[in-house]
Amino acid sequence: QDVNATHFHDYVQHGVAKVNACLLKHTIDECVWTARTLVFGGPTRLVMGCYAPFIKEYLRNFNESQLLVHTLEDYHSDPQQVLRRTFQHLRIRDPDIREWQGILRTDTADGAINTQQGRYKTLAMLPHTRALLQGFYKDCNTDLAALLNDARYLQWNTATPA
Repeated sequence: QDVNATHFHDYVQHGVAKVNACLLKHTIDECVWTARTLVFGGPTRLVMGCYAPFIKEYLRNFNESQLLVHTLEDYHSDPQQVLRRTFQHLRIRDPDIREWQGILRTDTADGAINTQQGRYKTLAMLPHTRALLQGFYKDCNTDLAALLNDARYLQWNTATPA
């Protein structure tokens, strides 16, 4: 299917309306956990970007020291540092130079791409789509920042494209 910025806006608008309809009767946690109907029966995966309900559930079952959270932005800006922190968290030895080269290499022997980067064409987002998404995620980001005691997640409420 041919997708452009207007189609994407319609897709987001419809998804936000579905989630907002759920929120009239339920909490965000309940809407996230009924995501089978919202996500798979609906047009978007918006609730999957509300991370706090998922992390709360992990923290009900695991000690906080067992949880490590990274952002995609951190991974894209410095994948080696993010992976190094992950290995340390898991108490896995730091790879040697050759292993790092293999881990961080983006193309494989058969020419396939080792990451999702390049798999999808990234289109420009309309300013009103960005505003709609930022409004939708504002409370989710605020909850996440409070839960993890990390104000970095609040920056997503006002982030502008690079």
